[in-house]
Amino acid sequence: MIFVVHTDEATPHLHIDFVPIAKNQTRGLSTRVSLKRALEQQGISGKSVKETERQQWAVSEKAILKKIAKKHRLEVVNKNIHRAHLSVEEFKDTAREIERMNNLTGKNKGKPSSEFTQEEIDYIRNKNEVLSRENTNLKRKQSEKRKDFIFPDEKKLQFITKKLKAENIDISTEGQIIRVPEWAEKRIKELEESYRPGQISLRVQLRLDIDSLVYSAKGLDNLWEVLKQKGYELKKGKYVSIKPEGAERFIRIKSLGAEYTEAALISRIAAANHLSKELKDSINGSAGIEREFFLIYKSVYTLFVQQKKEPQKIEKEKPFTVKNDKHINELTNCLKIIQTERLTSEADVLNRMESIEEKITGFKKRADELRALQEAIIDVKEKARLYFNRSDDSRNGSMQEMRIAAAKDILDEYGIEDETDLIALVETYQKNNSELSALNENLSAENEKLSSYAKLLNIYEQVQDNGYINSLVRKEIEAERKEIQRNIPTLS
Repeated sequence: MIFVVHTDEATPHLHIDFVPIAKNQTRGLSTRVSLKRALEQQGISGKSVKETERQQWAVSEKAILKKIAKKHRLEVVNKNIHRAHLSVEEFKDTAREIERMNNLTGKNKGKPSSEFTQEEIDYIRNKNEVLSRENTNLKRKQSEKRKDFIFPDEKKLQFITKKLKAENIDISTEGQIIRVPEWAEKRIKELEESYRPGQISLRVQLRLDIDSLVYSAKGLDNLWEVLKQKGYELKKGKYVSIKPEGAERFIRIKSLGAEYTEAALISRIAAANHLSKELKDSINGSAGIEREFFLIYKSVYTLFVQQKKEPQKIEKEKPFTVKNDKHINELTNCLKIIQTERLTSEADVLNRMESIEEKITGFKKRADELRALQEAIIDVKEKARLYFNRSDDSRNGSMQEMRIAAAKDILDEYGIEDETDLIALVETYQKNNSELSALNENLSAENEKLSSYAKLLNIYEQVQDNGYINSLVRKEIEAERKEIQRNIPTLS
């Protein structure tokens, strides 16, 4: 811990640098850096998004400080000054504005008024008006209440930021956060509603809407009805045609592709209903970590059905289905591992990962040994070529004789007496190459397996911390997700 006292401002104050440590953790490292966990171990826990552990801790520390001050007959004075939080970028802008105003007002300091020309007087008056307005704006900016909005989707963040700036709304950004005046909250929500990922075409949007509605539709007629509720205009004749809101022409459903004919849609709706039943059966028939993954699968699936999850297609050219969804797919892969390896708990996952890491270490060690042996064999082959091709010419220099003698020593060490022995050594070299190739394949497979286990463990830890759904859907539906999870176990 480091303490630094600052006396360069009106109120002397103390800066404290510290590293929060949480101990006896059951997942990952037993001792790790975590402010949230460290505070929880001290009995301090967050109450809500606006009352986090850190804020609760600050309140607690201020109360303790007040008691200490009272003990020493010191009074803690609350000046009742409330300043809006400024980002680093806003603070720097404010500092630059203040510095610029100071420079401008101090430029002609001390100059007698009789020496000012009319042009200079007009210039100063104009500047004073500008600076007065800017100063008022800065004060308003500091005093007005502001609100933070989090956008994990980078494209959505850029879209909303660009729109707000174009409308001259005072904003600041910090990572995934957009900070705006409270009065702009309504505009933020309007822009969220108008956002379309990648500015997709009306035909693509129609496909996506049909794809997601297939999973909640009770039948084809119900699908058409829900599309009308979403603002689409329907026209039935020889072929069903749909006109998106704002479009000039109707689009024939069959022109969207083979998966969008009436017969195909009826088949897809039936398959979706069957999948829902299968999922319920899987939840009821599972236990341990497998059941937990089926429950989170059901949560994501439900959000998907309710159109509260952004499309994440794996194969862009294919219809957007549950099986073609990136996140459902990764959960499916996790379930495959759990079922194939018969995992029942987080401890099983950690044990398997440890076993895989031991295998990888063994493979790497053997590979290093073989590479060293291969290098030695290459050297022996060169020495054998030198020795077997030697001549008895007396004109050989002493240096060459020394090289031949050294080569003979190495050949003796490896038991190479003639060409037959050398051929056997070459065969060993080839066998080693085959083993190295197999080792590399095994290493690749084990590394891939370890990566899959690590992903599984990462998702599981996010699920345990209620963070997995948060990373997939908008912030405002977090409360609904919890309700979905509570209801899942009662499904029959």
